[in-house]
Amino acid sequence: MVCQRLLTTVFNGLVALVATGVAIGWSRAAASDPAIDADLGVCVVLGLPDGTDPLSLVRLTEGNRRLIYFQSADSAQVSAVRTAASEAGVLGNQVFVEFGDPQSIHLADNLADSVWVTPAAVASTSRPEVLRILHPGAKAVIGTETLVKPQPEGVDSWSHPYHG
Repeated sequence: MVCQRLLTTVFNGLVALVATGVAIGWSRAAASDPAIDADLGVCVVLGLPDGTDPLSLVRLTEGNRRLIYFQSADSAQVSAVRTAASEAGVLGNQVFVEFGDPQSIHLADNLADSVWVTPAAVASTSRPEVLRILHPGAKAVIGTETLVKPQPEGVDSWSHPYHG
């Protein structure tokens, strides 16, 4: 829920920036958007758009309890995000960075509040894998497609994943 609005805002901002040929600063705009009022949740980002400053991903954690999980098969991206998060003092606290192919996202089932598969990772990420890590009702953006994980039959409502 928290990250669903964040994810939508970030994605909409990114689409507008890419359309004008400028991908730098996508998360700075999202992090300062007054529509983002939630302060916690597990937000998964797979890959970085070309030309994006890794520090912009770190800025999504400022002033909240949001957790960012970043995974990429590009070792340069992983290193850059780790360095930016470490320098900001949030590596291992609010930002977690993994090297790995997005065909296998290194998270447990039903954990994520939102997933953003950036253009760099779309070709190597499958819908079933993204849906596996989302909790029911959570949203993912894969390229230009938005998915919402359906509520499984026989499972109670997933209305409060944080239990207060």
